[in-house]
Amino acid sequence: MRLICFDQSTAIVGWSIFDDKVLVDYGLQNFKKFKSSDQKVSEIKKWMTDTIVEKKAEVFAIEDIQFQGMITAYRSLAELIGVIKSHFYDNDYAYIIVKNGEWKKYCEIKGRKRAEQKANAQKFVKNKYNIDVAEDVCDAICIGEYVVNKILK
Repeated sequence: MRLICFDQSTAIVGWSIFDDKVLVDYGLQNFKKFKSSDQKVSEIKKWMTDTIVEKKAEVFAIEDIQFQGMITAYRSLAELIGVIKSHFYDNDYAYIIVKNGEWKKYCEIKGRKRAEQKANAQKFVKNKYNIDVAEDVCDAICIGEYVVNKILK
């Protein structure tokens, strides 16, 4: 079974792909060049659709949103996750919404501040896979680790 995980954002989306429990691909997609929130959401949906087809994914995992003190960022992420969930539903895709704390607990990502947690996720990925990747990719890989080992086992 092929799982694709998205650490969604309206700026940079990290993604990872697992075949069963094996990490087979990962990367980043940058959407910073698009100006309006509506345009970013539309472009992210198009990119996800193309990626799903190209990578032949069967199951999807996306991180749930959480309020981090900025209402405009939270609103944009809420719009994005709504569009993504609607797209998955309309296409009868199996998907999982993963809470931030669930994958961090499973991967033992600790830290009081966001920057410390991001650094610890990078250490986790480096130790497990011996790769150095951007924060958003690490989050997508950690989400996948949690899903394939805890949810889809």
